[in-house]
Amino acid sequence: MKLFKFYLTVLLTLFSIALFSQNEISACTDASACNYNNLATIDDGSCVYPESLNYSFLYNKQGWSGAGGCLVTHDDVEDAVLMTVSGNSPVMRSPQNLALNAAEFGSVTVTLKNMSSVSNGFKLQYVQGVSTSIGDITIPVGSNMTDYETITVSLQSLVGLGTIDRLGFKGPFQAETGDSIYFKSIVLNKYNDCGVCNVDLDNDGVCDNNEVLGCTDSTASNYDDSATEENGSCEYIISACTDASACNYNNLATIDDGSCVYPESLNYSFLYNKQGWSGAGGCLVTHDDVEDAVLMTVSGNSPVMRSPQNLALNAAEFGSVTVTLKNMSSVSNGFKLQYVQGVSTSIGDITIPVGSNMTDYETITVSLQSLVGLGTIDRLGFKGPFQAETGDSIYFKSIVLNKYNDCGVCNVDLDNDGVCDNNEVLGCTDSTASNYDDSATEENGSCEYIISDDPCDYVPTGLSVDNIIHNRVTFNW
Repeated sequence: MKLFKFYLTVLLTLFSIALFSQNEISACTDASACNYNNLATIDDGSCVYPESLNYSFLYNKQGWSGAGGCLVTHDDVEDAVLMTVSGNSPVMRSPQNLALNAAEFGSVTVTLKNMSSVSNGFKLQYVQGVSTSIGDITIPVGSNMTDYETITVSLQSLVGLGTIDRLGFKGPFQAETGDSIYFKSIVLNKYNDCGVCNVDLDNDGVCDNNEVLGCTDSTASNYDDSATEENGSCEYIISACTDASACNYNNLATIDDGSCVYPESLNYSFLYNKQGWSGAGGCLVTHDDVEDAVLMTVSGNSPVMRSPQNLALNAAEFGSVTVTLKNMSSVSNGFKLQYVQGVSTSIGDITIPVGSNMTDYETITVSLQSLVGLGTIDRLGFKGPFQAETGDSIYFKSIVLNKYNDCGVCNVDLDNDGVCDNNEVLGCTDSTASNYDDSATEENGSCEYIISDDPCDYVPTGLSVDNIIHNRVTFNW
């Protein structure tokens, strides 16, 4: 019986040991490790730790010290490093000999409280040796802060700087002496840490150091389906009119599709030559290469020059003429645009109001409304100053006959009322007149009013009263 009890005890003991062994979990038990297992009962030495550089200033300065313009201490109340300003450019630096590879770090995260009124000047520095700054990145910091803020900034622009021996942190530029800046932590984040992406500032699921820059717009001609980050390189094939002189010119077009529509107004620009104009009596017409203009030199009482022939213009389509000229003679009268049939038969003209003794060019636009019924125009004429001095000079930069409608829009609206001049409806526009026409857009002086000797026939407008005294009142209208 005793032997049976012995064997039973041994069997239960072995069973308990086996059962206990089954409940043990061997893994990493350090909560600061990347692969920490909160179910582990036995640490198996497999812990892997983050490789980002984390300066947490909870208990001490972590080796940071002042390097000019400030005093650096640890504030046990704030559990933070305190930078107290004492100069224009406060800077503190980390311990030396860090031997960091700049290419491995993608961002910096700073938790601080800037209690100064100055927000500019904050920078993280990469330092070689004791104090040689080889690159920095601006940290956008607020001012007069009452609480801590955490700011993360990309270090992408510094990845090519090689080995970093030390870090520097510049404080507010030209802050007040005694101003305080508290730092809870400064962390340099490795692109990859604990086996996973640690820097993805645009939250697109691609680690920032693995981004492929390129055109991400599938409608672009150079779309790159491997690109993960847009770099502004997209190019587009846009078929449209590429001629800048056309009505429908598209400055974004890359291929001309033959759709260009050109202005139909008659534009004589005399920039390079006479455009076929010639003297027709009382003047010599040449091109002045210095002025880039046609020069009419007076040689008689009635100087006139004419355009090329066979224009075949419909007078009804043109609503105004615009002339840019410089009349250097002392005579201002006599300037006229002529409509000509055949070689020289003037069938109508319009006076151009031109000044005299001009020292610069003026642009003058005049209505051609009175000439719209003249039919087909074969040629234009332009008369110069009447009885000017022989040798007087008149320069013409351009003469433009403006079509009422050009490039699909109204081109002549001389009274700027929003109605093209050839679409104006003439009539009485005074609503108090007996023949008021609510469809009229242009007053033509035709308004008629009821005239009566009986005051009761009139309805006053703008009626008001004043000077009310007891039973007296003055009516105004």
